[in-house]
Amino acid sequence: MNKKITLLLVIGIGIASFYFLDIKEYLSFESLKTNRDRLKIIYQENSIVFIFWFVGVYFLTVSLSLPGATVLTLAAGAIFGSVLGMLLVNIGATLGATAAFLSARFIFRD
Repeated sequence: MNKKITLLLVIGIGIASFYFLDIKEYLSFESLKTNRDRLKIIYQENSIVFIFWFVGVYFLTVSLSLPGATVLTLAAGAIFGSVLGMLLVNIGATLGATAAFLSARFIFRD
């Protein structure tokens, strides 16, 4: 029972942080338009780190069911190109959906 409560607290803190820290402001179309060139430069300077960072953010967005996956998907296409962007979005979405499924299965099982 303690593991279930701990998992619920972690999920709750993640969702609350998204709203209280106003992270949703950065996951908007306006923010993407404004920062697209800067993100491309960061990607060109630190490709591997930026790819891991992007997949991690996408994973958290999907696993916590936060709004913003659409903007992140568009950002992937704009920053990485269509093929690599599609691959990274698929990896992040698959890992995030798997984590969401497993956590829900663990929390709500008998």
